[in-house]
Amino acid sequence: MSEASDPVNLFGIGNLELIAISVIALVVLGPNRIVDVARTLGKFWKEAQLTIRSLADAATVKLDEPAVIKPMTPTPVPEPEGAVARESQGTGEESDEDAAANADSHEDTRG
Repeated sequence: MSEASDPVNLFGIGNLELIAISVIALVVLGPNRIVDVARTLGKFWKEAQLTIRSLADAATVKLDEPAVIKPMTPTPVPEPEGAVARESQGTGEESDEDAAANADSHEDTRG
């Protein structure tokens, strides 16, 4: 049987090691104080589990919410001092109607 499948394998400590630590704690602390220490450790363990669970729930809620992406608005660039506005120049591409009108006007002047 591997250590990973052992149900009492806590932090890599096997059954024999856990019994040895318990006996040493009983000898060092005595039967009266061992109960208080066990109660304190139990409360600490419960609080640690609740804290970890609440942090995991908060992280899960944050991941479940859709991302809010704010559109970037370009900041206007101020006009330089003494700038002169240019007249709008064409794009260089004429529409079909403009090309037809220009062709008619050129024919009128030639003939």
